[in-house]
Amino acid sequence: MNKKQQLTELINKEVKKIITEVKNTKKVKAKKKVKKPTMEGLTVESHGGVEKNDLGTFYIVINPTKGSTDENLVLETDLFNFTEKIQNGSLAFENVRAIVSRQDRANRIKERILRERVSAITDAKKKAEKFKGLKDEVHTKIGNLKTMKSETQAAVGKLK
Repeated sequence: MNKKQQLTELINKEVKKIITEVKNTKKVKAKKKVKKPTMEGLTVESHGGVEKNDLGTFYIVINPTKGSTDENLVLETDLFNFTEKIQNGSLAFENVRAIVSRQDRANRIKERILRERVSAITDAKKKAEKFKGLKDEVHTKIGNLKTMKSETQAAVGKLK
């Protein structure tokens, strides 16, 4: 097994652990102090033979929110900082769109996400305008039907 596969397995294990811990801490009503990972506590055996110096940095692409800027969407981090951000709540795992090893790839993903977001907003605006037009059309047809009804009732009244 090469180092890349070992790193991938390590990240997968840690992310699953983090998700489990976050879910468990949300369920517990009493606040318990969550033990944060430390460099001293890391042993080679505890992480499948991968030494802590081989973990390196990676890039996280975050889903855009209303107040986010382009610069905030890509974060450079390592496993320990990522774990700490998830545990202290400054980063929700649900908001992570991608985890990649190269910054250029993270930036391409970020640009694609931003294009999709702009496209979705534009589509929503077009649909809202179309809906407004249909709503106005329905109101005009209702008015026409009411007029026809009153004319029909008047004509029937004259016939009697």
